[in-house]
Amino acid sequence: FRSDVSRRNLLDLKRKTPFSLPYMQKGAITPKTVKILGIRVQFKKELPDDPTTTGDGWFDLRSYEQFYQEERHVIDPAPHNRVYFEAHIEALANYWRIVSNGKLNLEFDVYPSGDTAYTLPYTISHYGSIDSTPRPQFYPVEQLDLLFRHSFTLADTSSLEEIDFSNYDSFVLFHAGSDKQHDLGE
Repeated sequence: FRSDVSRRNLLDLKRKTPFSLPYMQKGAITPKTVKILGIRVQFKKELPDDPTTTGDGWFDLRSYEQFYQEERHVIDPAPHNRVYFEAHIEALANYWRIVSNGKLNLEFDVYPSGDTAYTLPYTISHYGSIDSTPRPQFYPVEQLDLLFRHSFTLADTSSLEEIDFSNYDSFVLFHAGSDKQHDLGE
């Protein structure tokens, strides 16, 4: 998690250094399948709503029509349910299948099933506030580490359904609210 480059070579690419482009391989390349696990987490609901964060910590499950009526735009429209995130990974899978000429296939599962999400024990500001980290010079690494540890531990120990993490090569965390890099309010 703390490194810039994954130590796992999921596609078995040969490189001179970890940062260099892969060597061109001669001959037929065996198609590779990468299994992705996506988990959806929301935060402890903000009551009252914290004006320093985006949203209230939960996924926006309004209907498309209600979203448009209230927001008056169609950029990233609700509902942000399981189908929404599956569509995002499906788009990623289609992209890689096309640009790799069928040599890279992504298979995926998104948990929890249904439109529920794993709910973390703290509000979104706890995981993103510089004030909540013991050593602000390490922000956001410590806060991201805490978010990931809490999220995957919750998914692993939840009574909603059992996940066999060993079936997956890669993991994606979908969380409610905006992340720091997209929240330009400050």
